[in-house]
Amino acid sequence: MIPRLHKVAGLLTTLIIATFWLSTAATELLLDKDAVTAVKVLIPWGILILVPAMVTAGATGMKLAKGRKGGILGTKRKRMPVIAVIGFWC
Repeated sequence: MIPRLHKVAGLLTTLIIATFWLSTAATELLLDKDAVTAVKVLIPWGILILVPAMVTAGATGMKLAKGRKGGILGTKRKRMPVIAVIGFWC
């Protein structure tokens, strides 16, 4: 159950961020000012889904990596708190 939840949360997070980026880029390049404004207004509503998905991915990832300290997982465990702080700061 936890591995599946981790995959779904990670995929959802990736898709939401890609949607934010692609919709912003497409409207900036191809559409008018009103469309850009509409996208910028809708993105914060997407954040209401993004943040819980990121928290779920992080929590399930920590649970799956419990007890492992070396190798790739050890490196990622050290890196993730820094990434989380940067995410909250930006």
